[in-house]
Amino acid sequence: MQKYIEKLKKLDEKSSEELISNGSEEHAIALINRLLINAKENVNIISSKLSLYNNSLVIGALKTALKNNVSIKLLLDDYADSGIDKGNEFLKICKENTGCNVKTYKQQLNAHIITRDGKAFRYCEKLGSNTAVASFNYPSVVKNADDKVFGKDSIFSNASNFCLS
Repeated sequence: MQKYIEKLKKLDEKSSEELISNGSEEHAIALINRLLINAKENVNIISSKLSLYNNSLVIGALKTALKNNVSIKLLLDDYADSGIDKGNEFLKICKENTGCNVKTYKQQLNAHIITRDGKAFRYCEKLGSNTAVASFNYPSVVKNADDKVFGKDSIFSNASNFCLS
């Protein structure tokens, strides 16, 4: 695991275009942590249950990002009332911070995605799996995801505001 974390750090520091795979929950958490903790401007997230995000490492990275005034958009896939865990610590912190905008979407989204600063991403197409691909410098993929999901007149702009109660 330590080798994977060191590889992520090296690729992130040199803003590498190399595609990275992650096939385990531990790898996914390490990658999400890396994307959050080194964010400078914005992070956009599409998820459903946020299970990978409800981890002390990721929650610490979220707090760091918010402390650094990173803008976070979180789109929760609530297709067929999938049961968003309102007790999720990551979600609670996000909802309590004005730098984080949380919305829900009632139509099924086809992937879980996290993008950072217009360049870095993690993309998981197989829902319910931790298998994903990522890169720290692939602006064309990030632009496509951000424009379609988080841009003007996008899914995010038309989604419902999330309420914890």
